[in-house]
Amino acid sequence: MFQTSVVDLNDQDVLVGTAFGSPTTSQGFLRDRNGRVTTFAVPAAPSTTGASGINNQLQIVGQYTTADGTSHGFQRSQQGQFTTIDVPGAGPFTSPFHINNRNQVVGTYRPLVQPLPRRPAPPPPPHSPPTARPAHPS
Repeated sequence: MFQTSVVDLNDQDVLVGTAFGSPTTSQGFLRDRNGRVTTFAVPAAPSTTGASGINNQLQIVGQYTTADGTSHGFQRSQQGQFTTIDVPGAGPFTSPFHINNRNQVVGTYRPLVQPLPRRPAPPPPPHSPPTARPAHPS
């Protein structure tokens, strides 16, 4: 294991976080109060999954990145089923942080940014003829 990051703990002392196999690969993990560790990955992104929140029903939220570089949120049920969470109209980034015991999820997203229309460059200022300078005596 390259690095492990614990990011949340529920009322039953169950931890979740991300286990990095290398700087570019990761899986989510859950550690129960007895020390048993379960790793998991979203099937669409088996090498780039990270967990960020857990509630008392053992529902986990986090983020995964697909091959095209788009980050999606996910919710994992206690039974291990995944649901993708994407904010409608979001750009290439949705990241849930936490899920409470009422199944409310909080997080962040990056809105889809439309390129600004290009305007033609203003014309250059009119050309002025060089001003004659008096010669300096040597």
